Amino acid sequence: MKSHIKSDKYEFVDKNGDIIVIEIGDKKWGNVTANEDTPLRIRGEVDKELTKTEIDVDSVEVIK
Repeated sequence: MKSHIKSDKYEFVDKNGDIIVIEIGDKKWGNVTANEDTPLRIRGEVDKELTKTEIDVDSVEVIK
């Protein structure tokens, strides 16, 4: 996770260095506690539209 933007929006950086903004509700975090150095696996459905790409998050887990 790169940063917490506001409310339930977070900014992440993937392996390629691309920045992705994802909305994750409190219930989807479950018991996961993360900071900028925590590698995470985010599972969900990618909804790619002409002007934007969104991810409908199903779950978040720490990669060990």
